Amino acid sequence: MQAVAECNPPNAAKWLVEYFSRVRCIYAFQVLSGTDHKNGWEILDNVRECIRLAAPSILQADNEGFSNEDGYHILWQFNDSAEGDLVDGCATR
Repeated sequence: MQAVAECNPPNAAKWLVEYFSRVRCIYAFQVLSGTDHKNGWEILDNVRECIRLAAPSILQADNEGFSNEDGYHILWQFNDSAEGDLVDGCATR
């Protein structure tokens, strides 16, 4: 939690630290190279959405950050070397 507490924006970091105290289950997905074939991303998104609808949840993506329960990216954890434009306050690649 210390790593999250030091991220930006600070209000999102504070919200996440408080949210973690209520977490009872974590679903972790390892995205493999086969996800890029046929409709792999669509299948993965459908599974993720089914879980989200069954239990309010947030998302975390390595080297990107966290979303809130509404799916908005709220906490940034991009590498220092990340590049891209901001669109509506969110980074794009």
